[in-house]
Amino acid sequence: MFIVGIEKMRLLYLICLTITALPLLCQHNPILPFKDYGDLLEPLEEGLVQNKANEVTSLKGWEIKIVTHTKAIPQVEQNLQDWIAQGSNTVVFYVLAQHSGGMPVIAVTSDLESALPQPVRQHIAQEIMLPWYIVTDYSTCLQEGIEALLSDQLVLASVAFEGSYPIDGVEEPQWQLSASSEAGNGIIAGAVCYKRQDVMELRPTFSFTGALPGSSIKIKATANDATYTVDGAVYNESTIQPSGPGIEISTGESVDYWADFEVEWSLSFDGGGSWVEVGATTNDIYLTLDIPAPPYISSRELDERLLYYSCNKGKGKDNKVDLFLSIWKSFDLSTGGLTPNDFLNNGDYRGLSYYGTPNPETWWKSLINSRDGQCTSWTSLLTEAMIHQGYESGVDFNRVRVDPVNGAFEGLLIKNWHFPSAPNADYRIRDTIVYQYMNLMPYDQANPSSELQPEFDNQGQPTGKYLWVDKYVYDLPGIPAQGNLNPISNFSNFHQLVKINFQGEGLREFYDPSYGITYATELELRASVDGLFVVDVFEPITVTVNGQERTAVTVYFRNDIDENDIELIFN
Repeated sequence: MFIVGIEKMRLLYLICLTITALPLLCQHNPILPFKDYGDLLEPLEEGLVQNKANEVTSLKGWEIKIVTHTKAIPQVEQNLQDWIAQGSNTVVFYVLAQHSGGMPVIAVTSDLESALPQPVRQHIAQEIMLPWYIVTDYSTCLQEGIEALLSDQLVLASVAFEGSYPIDGVEEPQWQLSASSEAGNGIIAGAVCYKRQDVMELRPTFSFTGALPGSSIKIKATANDATYTVDGAVYNESTIQPSGPGIEISTGESVDYWADFEVEWSLSFDGGGSWVEVGATTNDIYLTLDIPAPPYISSRELDERLLYYSCNKGKGKDNKVDLFLSIWKSFDLSTGGLTPNDFLNNGDYRGLSYYGTPNPETWWKSLINSRDGQCTSWTSLLTEAMIHQGYESGVDFNRVRVDPVNGAFEGLLIKNWHFPSAPNADYRIRDTIVYQYMNLMPYDQANPSSELQPEFDNQGQPTGKYLWVDKYVYDLPGIPAQGNLNPISNFSNFHQLVKINFQGEGLREFYDPSYGITYATELELRASVDGLFVVDVFEPITVTVNGQERTAVTVYFRNDIDENDIELIFN
């Protein structure tokens, strides 16, 4: 079946169904060769349409059923299938008039799968009937559609990109005529991914009806001002494909993104002496530095958002160092700043942030969608983009956790925090860990927590400050982060960033995508930790503040830390 429809706003959409033998869901009276519900056509027009149908029946032996409506009927698809089931060698034309209350459609369906394949039926409905339908000339719409059955039809049905890397949501063939296309133009054009220094193999399929004008078939593709030809052959009596390998096109020497890569297709039936133009295809092509690294390809499909970002940023790069620096540039706060548009090309230029909401996301996909994330989401955004380009985890880079050695009870304080010169506490754990400072923090008996309690503004957004009943140690404006000039700076378990394992000009050792900063050495990274803290949540106390009793817990701090207090965990 092939159905073309136009929505109220006159946007074209297409629905394609394969006819199979289904039981009847509703009973119909036998359909005459022509049935007009609601006087859509004038009697004279009915006669002209019926004459065309009789001509096809006389010359080809096909029964033509024509059904028109002025208003929608239920189960359109099932009705069409039922009408086909009532006979053989049948073609049904169905036209529903445009109106404001429903979904107008054109349908061309048949059980003649070999003589009238789906791409040809789609071509008749979309290219031949639709222009007349749009101007509400239903008589000519039907006459031209039926007339097309008497003409030989040659249609480009699909193009598969052989050997390309799988992309989530994209099926082969990556270009195809299909009524289910989201774009509403009867075409599905999926994204394609190869690596640089590769050869794309494009394998087209052409559908035809009638006799071909010759048997010496060649297929020609024209792309980027270059022409490629291969021999073709007939398969299944109704399709033409390359008889050997498909059209082969080099991908070039560097990372690239070819938006709307266009190929014009032609066929020759006399060995290349003359050519018939058949159509053109467009696909977005992503060219990566190398084969995408595990777990992609083998167990996971690529994500077009990361391909779009990394191939766009890395255009023209041909080595790991230059490509990485190009990918990193938009993470660097001094030169960049990321938005959903960088990954989706959706016109959303609102910035992504780090701890800009009370509940930031933990994975890169959610970060792009919600526009806010914590360190794990920012690290995964950078590393997953790298993996798409062929950088291998554990070889080219490591994800690094900055942990307190006593992480079971201690938390990190990231710059900047103020520690007075004179201590106000002497709290010891195992007589070896000495906390010299203490604050009092509000205690929530219903929800006791070992976390520091952040302050929120009237809109419920974190301010980067903390709630205290009494404070001696306090946070200062800290290191600016992604979309956040003063993010929270305490972590009860760990902070995550990336270590680069290859070397080259302009590279540093550690890259922190959450803050958009880099560290040249491990010593410099460790120095970003201002202190450690522990919350004595098990012993709340009652204190009087400004004449009011408050329940609080004690938070102990220390800032005399060295390499034995902080560990880096590489994975």
